[in-house]
Amino acid sequence: MPNKYDVLLSLKHSPIYNYIIPGVTSWLIGEPSKKGLVRLFECSRNHQETVVPHNHKFDFQCLVLGGRVQHRVFEEYAVTGDDRDFYHICKLGGVLGEYQIEPVRTGYFGYIDSVYKEGDWYYLDSQEFHSITFSKNTKVLFFEGPNISENSCILQPHVDGIVPTFQVRPWMFRRPGDYQE
Repeated sequence: MPNKYDVLLSLKHSPIYNYIIPGVTSWLIGEPSKKGLVRLFECSRNHQETVVPHNHKFDFQCLVLGGRVQHRVFEEYAVTGDDRDFYHICKLGGVLGEYQIEPVRTGYFGYIDSVYKEGDWYYLDSQEFHSITFSKNTKVLFFEGPNISENSCILQPHVDGIVPTFQVRPWMFRRPGDYQE
C-alpha cells in the first residue's frame, strides 16, 4: 500500500545535505519563484546539536508530515528577568554557508517551547527569532514566503562581550558530489 506522501516525496529534488545540523536534508519541491519556495526538510537522526536562534528574511509556515519538532520561539523584553538572557542581535550577510556577521544591538530574550507532530502546523513571522530540534525520521513541509527583508539575523549570547556561537562547519550545506568516497 502506498504511503500518503509518496507523490509529494517523488517531487523532491536539489538536496542540500547537513543543512545546519548533521542528518537534515533540505529538498526543493517545485521551482523557486518571487512569490516563495516550498522545501521539504528530512531528518535522518535524532537531532542533538544546537541551532543558533535566528530569524528569516521571509515569513513561513510548516506542516509536520512525520516525526516530532520542538520549536523554540524567542521573545524580546525591555528589561532583564530570571527567565531572560542578554543577547547580541547580529545581522547575517552573504550567501548560504558563507556568512559575514555584523553586530546590530543587544536585548533581553526569553523563549517559549512548543512541540509539533504529524499533521500539526507551525509558523513564524520574519522578525521572530527561533531555534528548532527534530526527532529521527522527521519530515517537515516548509512553505517559505517572499523575502520581506534583505538580511536575516542571529542571536549570540552576551557574556563579557559577544560569545560567537554561530559557526559554519565544512560538513554543512553539502550538495551531491561534494563528498569524496
